[in-house]
Amino acid sequence: MAKFARSRRPSFRTLLSAICKRCRPALRRGVKASNADHYAKRYMSADFALALVVHFLKSTPSLRALQIAFSRSGRLTDEIKLGGISNAQLAQLPHHRPAALWGPLLAELLALLAREDRPSELRVLDSTFFKLGTRLMSRRWQRHFAPEAAGIKLTAVIDPAGHVPLAWKISAGGGSDAAEGPAVLPDEDICGQIYVFDRGFRNYAFYQQLIDRGADLLTRASANMHYEVTRCRDLDPAQPQIVCDQEVMLGSANGRNRMKSRLRRIVLDDGKGRVVFLSSIFDLSAVELCELYRQRWQIEVFFRWLKRQIGCLRPLGYSPQAAEHTILAALVAYLLVRLLELASRSRADRPTGIAAIIHRLRADLDQPPETIHLQVLRL
Repeated sequence: MAKFARSRRPSFRTLLSAICKRCRPALRRGVKASNADHYAKRYMSADFALALVVHFLKSTPSLRALQIAFSRSGRLTDEIKLGGISNAQLAQLPHHRPAALWGPLLAELLALLAREDRPSELRVLDSTFFKLGTRLMSRRWQRHFAPEAAGIKLTAVIDPAGHVPLAWKISAGGGSDAAEGPAVLPDEDICGQIYVFDRGFRNYAFYQQLIDRGADLLTRASANMHYEVTRCRDLDPAQPQIVCDQEVMLGSANGRNRMKSRLRRIVLDDGKGRVVFLSSIFDLSAVELCELYRQRWQIEVFFRWLKRQIGCLRPLGYSPQAAEHTILAALVAYLLVRLLELASRSRADRPTGIAAIIHRLRADLDQPPETIHLQVLRL
């Protein structure tokens, strides 16, 4: 009898239950700060938020499938008290709870990741698109959307060293990327950081804002860009792929958009054509800057993980709040998996990748969690 009693100790909870226990206090702080339970009668906002995180960790195809998963698992029902909720009630929850409740949990997970991994000064900026139906989007957002713009846009800044999102903005998919760049810059000091982004973020005021705040930029240049050459830098004969290296002033001489800071214009011949780069960095060689731009691809990897591995292919609703809840829950799921992956990386005997951890969360839920995973979750 003693042997069976030992096997039922609370420490032998599943990894998913440990994650729920870790997230609940921060979610409750967010619920209290945003007054999310002001109109709640039965289903608390913290339980609703945990249900969305579990939806991505278990990769259920819909909220209805998530409800079925709750009804089949007594352990999930005990951790997330949404048992008995109807399909109509569950579908309405993302539209009526404020998305601000995710703030404390996201900040806490990012702080944990900063302690587990070494952050870099490089920042990569880009946007991705989540496609939705035109008519339903127009009905919820009360504006007209063209078919190619009917969706949600996520603009994010990541640290490519750890594939960690540092800032983000969720907006309607019809806007241009150039208008989203200033919105994702943090309020704190960014001096010494290098922002890498593609030519979709062409905005001279954004370029100047980065330079004025002490940061540097590296981007692709548009073909119709107006500039004035102030100096031609010497080319290295050992690097024949660098066709041109100049110091320029962007904008027309009589235009209001003329920048007050000079930039560096580099033309690279990669064998398939010529690529033009702009940068505010003058102490690196042209080849080093071209190689640095390759880091921009890391944000495409991050978006692919978020959509394909985490499963955030489209928002669970058509209202702005539902879209925010969906993307923020997917970000929480991604950060949790990233935490577990960093913890297992220190094990030389059996390191575990992100894909393996996601597989265990989805397929092997009855096994006790590893001690190192509980340690990184601070349990």
